[in-house]
Amino acid sequence: MSEEAEKKDVGAVWIKTSKKKTKYLGMSINIDGINYNFVAFKNHKKKPSHPDYRIFPSETQNKSVKNDPDPINNDNDFDDQPMPDEAFPF
Repeated sequence: MSEEAEKKDVGAVWIKTSKKKTKYLGMSINIDGINYNFVAFKNHKKKPSHPDYRIFPSETQNKSVKNDPDPINNDNDFDDQPMPDEAFPF
């Protein structure tokens, strides 16, 4: 078994499209049995030192995965979550 196959993943990232047709990333990360959900939007940076993406907590933040047998493959409804206008930096 390769070293890469032995590593256990801790999350997943999905490419999503908002109702306003804006592309963003939906992320789910499991730390110590707790599922943390985030969204990331492209940052229209003005300087090379600025980040490429901005990450925000999702409304489903801190969902316990103890009752979810497969938190990574569940159907997170990132598209149905209202996003504040300031979450769209472009």
